[in-house]
Amino acid sequence: MNAIRILAVAFLAVAPVLAQAPNDPFPTPINATDGVVTVNVVEFATLPDLGGPMPSRPMLLVDEPGTQRLFVNDMRGPLYAIPRPSTGSGRPELVEGRGGKTVTL
Repeated sequence: MNAIRILAVAFLAVAPVLAQAPNDPFPTPINATDGVVTVNVVEFATLPDLGGPMPSRPMLLVDEPGTQRLFVNDMRGPLYAIPRPSTGSGRPELVEGRGGKTVTL
């Protein structure tokens, strides 16, 4: 019985050393210019500041397929409707919740 315990302790002492073989998953350096994805970004609308020390904080941008508008909500509460760049001025409209009332800023 003692021999089994000694073998178990010896196995548990040696197993972690054997399990952590140092091998490099990337033996050759990865070329930084291979497979580069280029993204062109154009700013087409700016949300107005709500006042106070912090600027607006957009959280989610959702496309409404039938209206040619984008809806974006602010972390501080308001919901804005933004016309697509090809269809309108790009000025955000504040969307009120009651009766579908919209106020243009």
